[in-house]
Amino acid sequence: MREGFGARRGTGAGPLRRPAAGGGRRGLVALLAATLALAGWTGWDADRGEAGGHAVAAPRTSPAVQATGSEERAAGTDGECAVPEVAGPAESGAASGVAFAAPEGGGVTIRIEFAEGTPEAGAIAPVVRRIAPAPIPAAARATPAATPDPAAALADELAAAAGALAACLSDGEARTVALLATEDYLGQLYGVGDPLPREEYLALAADLDPVPTLVRSVRDVRRVDAGEATAEVVSVVGNQLLRARWTFVQAPPSERDDRLTTWRVDAETPLPFEAPAGARRLEVAIEEYAFGLPETEAAGPVVALEGRNAGAEDHELLVLRLDGGAAPADLLREPGPGLPAGVAYVGQVTVPAGERAELVLVDLDPGDYAVVCLFPTERGTPHLALGMEAAFTVE
Repeated sequence: MREGFGARRGTGAGPLRRPAAGGGRRGLVALLAATLALAGWTGWDADRGEAGGHAVAAPRTSPAVQATGSEERAAGTDGECAVPEVAGPAESGAASGVAFAAPEGGGVTIRIEFAEGTPEAGAIAPVVRRIAPAPIPAAARATPAATPDPAAALADELAAAAGALAACLSDGEARTVALLATEDYLGQLYGVGDPLPREEYLALAADLDPVPTLVRSVRDVRRVDAGEATAEVVSVVGNQLLRARWTFVQAPPSERDDRLTTWRVDAETPLPFEAPAGARRLEVAIEEYAFGLPETEAAGPVVALEGRNAGAEDHELLVLRLDGGAAPADLLREPGPGLPAGVAYVGQVTVPAGERAELVLVDLDPGDYAVVCLFPTERGTPHLALGMEAAFTVE
C-alpha cells in the first residue's frame, strides 16, 4: 500500500502507513491514516479546481458519542483517567453487580459498567462488579474463605486496564495513555507500522482532539504465560463498533509500581462480527473516483455501510457528520490540523481494491452525513478533490 504524509505540521516527520483492511487502530488511526491526504494540502479552490502546495499536518476530531444497542451495554463517560490500582485480597470478589460466566474454551467473561454521565464529558472509568454472595448462615461463618480465583482476578485487572485506556483516550490524557500502552501499541494506534517511541507519541497527540472511546465488554480472558494475556474486547470509537482481541503484556520491572496494575495494552487483532439486529444497511459501490449510494436515507440509530470496491486502487469509507451548513469541500478549503467547523468524525474502514468491507455505526443522531475518500493519488491529490464523495441522511 502507498504511504501517507507525516503527521505533524512543519516537522518533517516520517510517513504514516495506511492501515490494512480491518486492521489498524479503530477510530483514531482511521482518522489519521484516512485523512493523510490533508497533511500535504494547504488549500483548495473549489471554484477553480486547483490545489495548493504541500505542508505536514495532523487532523483532529471532537465528536461526542455514547454507545447504545449492544447486548452487553456499558455506557457513561463520567469517571477518572488513571492507571488502575491493584485490588487487595480482601477486595477480591466482594463487590455487588454483574456475574462472571465461563465461555466455551475455558476463558472468563467480565462485564464492565460505567458511572452515568454525559457523552461530552469524555472520560470513561470502568467499574468491575460481581454478584454479592448470599448471607452466610451463622453455623457456617467459621468456614475459611475460599481461595481467590486467579482467572477472575486477571479478568478484573485487564478489564480495568482496558477501561482506563478508553477513558484516557476519550479525555485526551496522552501521558496516562503512554503508561497504559506499549510503544508497539502506540505505533498501531497511529498506523505507523513500527513501535512509536513515547516521546514522539506525546508530541503527535498534542495536535489531536480526543475521540470518544467506550469499552462495552471484555470477555474470554486468557493467560498466555506469566507476562502475557489476551481478551476479546468490544468497543466503540467515535460511532464505530469494533470487536478485537487485545493483547496485554507486563510492564518492564523498572516501570512497575506494586500499588498499580502492571498490565499494558500491546496490540489489537480485529475480529469479525455481525451488525446489531435491526441495523439499516446501505450498499456503497466504489470505483475510481466515485461512490455509488443507491439509497440515501436510513433509519437510525444503527447503520451498516457495505462497501464493494470495483476499482484498481484502495479506497476508504470515511464517514463524517455535517452540521450548520458544513460540506465535504470544507475539508479541502481548511485542511487542518483540525476538521472544519461543523464537521465531526464518525467512523472509517479501508476497502482494498477488488474487496468488500463493512462499517458498522451506532448511536447515530438524525442529521446529514458524508462519505468521502481522502486517500491520495500518486501525485498527492486527495480522492475527495476528484469527486469521491456521497451523502446520506439519518432519520
